[in-house]
This record gives sequence, structure tokens and C-alpha cells, in this order.
Amino acid sequence: KLLADTLKDKQTTLAEKQLTIKTLGTINKPEAGKLIAAELKKLTAKKLEAGLALDVVMAAESSKSPQVKKALADFRSKLPKDDPFAEWNVLCETGGDVAKGKAAFYGHGIAQCQRCHTMHGVGADVGPELGAIGKFKDAKYLLRSLVNPGAEVAEGFGLGTITLKDGTAITGTILTKDDKGNARVKIEQKITVIAPDQIASQTTPVSAMPPMAGILNKQEMRDMVAYLLSCKEDKTDDEHK
Repeated sequence: KLLADTLKDKQTTLAEKQLTIKTLGTINKPEAGKLIAAELKKLTAKKLEAGLALDVVMAAESSKSPQVKKALADFRSKLPKDDPFAEWNVLCETGGDVAKGKAAFYGHGIAQCQRCHTMHGVGADVGPELGAIGKFKDAKYLLRSLVNPGAEVAEGFGLGTITLKDGTAITGTILTKDDKGNARVKIEQKITVIAPDQIASQTTPVSAMPPMAGILNKQEMRDMVAYLLSCKEDKTDDEHK
């Protein structure tokens, strides 16, 4: 009853509710299962408080209650069948921890974000600068870009091939056009400028970034979204310079 009251109390913070739901997932009693199932039904009906979706599903995955397992299956059965990332999109958009997301951005051993991105001028320029990304993009866009980078490639950072009229194929990073309308392709550190009348065809740029859904778990993904959304100032980050 105390845990149920905590979830209902309007004074309870999001972090406290997340911890409460996590605790419910460890309690092997009918009352706990009933509470988790109720929260799952809210999630399925799109009436669950923002930021609790992932916590509810993780608690359900930990629960041994048949009632919870059925509610979890019902939730998943209603996700779009044509989107392999549908569950990630629902669970990871809100509720993340900014500090943990920042730690993952700078320190995740496999993701290694700064090998490709700059943050406040620090890092590599394979991908776009992210220092003020939260000022221009919302959580939905950020999550989609992390889970499935190929869905929307930032202009000037996609890999592609330009085929010239003489048959020569030039493959590299397709940069933005220069002020004269010429195409530009970056191969390692060399930039090749190509006049429009030389071009026979060009492929649609694709992202060089691997899908983070295969690298980050859902908690790390949610935290990363929260951190990137908090990045709203384009400034030098002395802490990581």
C-alpha cells in the first residue's frame, strides 16, 4: 500500500516514482504484480505518466506474476509491426538521467561518441557538432537518430557516391554544396569539388553511424537522449578539452 500511495502522490518526484516501480519488480507478491499490471495497462492506453514507460516495462520483465506477463504481452502486441524500433521509441524518449547520459557520451567504451562527434568543439568531425543540438531538435528526433541513424541523415555528413559523366565514381562524405552550387566530397582529409554539369548521378547519402540500439541498452539510450536534449549552448567545454 505504501508503494501504491507513492505512485499516486502528486508530490512524489519522477525519480522517486521510477525507483518505486523498480522496487515493485523485485517483490514476488500478488499485490506488487497487480500494481505493475495496472501501470502497464496505462502505458498501453497511452495514459501513463511521461518518463515511467521504461521503468514499468523493466519491472514487468523482472516480475514472475502471470497477470503482469499477460499485460506486458498485450502492450507489445499493440506496437507497430512494421517498425523494429517501436518499443525503443515508446520507452526511451523521456525520463532519462542527464548526468548518466553525459557519462555515457564521454565514457561508454563501445559507443565512443567523440570518435565521430564534437561536443562544444571537442572531438572529431565525422558527425555533426552536438553542443547545441537540444536547442534545435526535440527528444523524438534525437531518439530516432540514435536508434536508427539511417532514418534521417544530417546534411553534410552522409556517405555517398557521385558518378561523373566520364564514368568516374567518387565515394566519400557528401558535404554541403559550396556558394557556387558545386558538389563537394570529402575523402579522408581531401575535399573534391565537382561542378554540377560534370555529374551523371548521385546516390542518396547514408549514415556512417551504427544503430545505437545494438550498442546501448534501453536505460543508457534514455539517458543519452536526456543529455543531448540538455545540450543547448554552443560553448567550449573546458571540462573535457
